[in-house]
Amino acid sequence: MSETGTPASVTNQFGTDPEGLGRELNIKIAEFLQKGNYLSLLDIIRNYPDKDKACEVVLNSMFQFHQKDRADSINSLVRTALHEKNIATMEVSLKALISYSYRNNLTGERFFRNPNCEEILLLDQDGEVISFKGEVATIQKGLQGADKNYVSRLDSYTVLTGPNKGKVFSGKERPIPQIE
Repeated sequence: MSETGTPASVTNQFGTDPEGLGRELNIKIAEFLQKGNYLSLLDIIRNYPDKDKACEVVLNSMFQFHQKDRADSINSLVRTALHEKNIATMEVSLKALISYSYRNNLTGERFFRNPNCEEILLLDQDGEVISFKGEVATIQKGLQGADKNYVSRLDSYTVLTGPNKGKVFSGKERPIPQIE
């Protein structure tokens, strides 16, 4: 065990790296991951000034720490943020995670799924979190370019945050702008 009570292997893996969010926050992230404390992970993202950096460190730590159950780990984080008692407080964190993943993961894990209904989470034109029914496809750029996932069909979506919370729109009624 380390001085903080964190198992040495976790502290060495996450806490002593000068990169990330700094030694103290890196240690906290490792402790929260070990305890399954997703609310505190969301809180770090919410309170850290550089949201992209916070998302990067938390997600990378989750992937390193939960190599065999990445999807379960992400679903737990998203489910915690979407819980009715948390969403008003954690919508900043959820928006940051969705935006970060969409901009930085052009393939694979570009979109988060809503673990409550298996729809896809995205931000609408107002910057609010939506859960949509539709289809994601991949543009294949060939050997030199990267493939890119995009929303190919939008049937309908429910707004989860903001002034339109709870409203359902069709994709034709209010299309979602594609962000490159």
